[in-house]
Amino acid sequence: MFDLKVIEARIEKHEKLLDGIQNKIKDMRNDFNEIYSELEIKDDHYYAIHLEEKKELTEKIRSRLSVYDLLRETAETIRTQTKNDMQLVFEELQKRQYHLDS
Repeated sequence: MFDLKVIEARIEKHEKLLDGIQNKIKDMRNDFNEIYSELEIKDDHYYAIHLEEKKELTEKIRSRLSVYDLLRETAETIRTQTKNDMQLVFEELQKRQYHLDS
């Protein structure tokens, strides 16, 4: 048996969270483009002389990739939970066992 209100509340929360993740990923895409542009402006010879600058840019990329991985993992967890919720709703509706709060 399941409570449809609980599932609806969880879905609304997840939709807001996914909107936030989507916005953050868009921002990160812009950040990556800026970093890559900065990397492409200068050649390998420049970075051979200015190792610290290249290390800083590489670390920026690495830290943003870590955040991206966490966001992707969170989105995947939400997708799995939503799929499980919908499967439960389907199965319970098939059995006609459900609880609705009015």
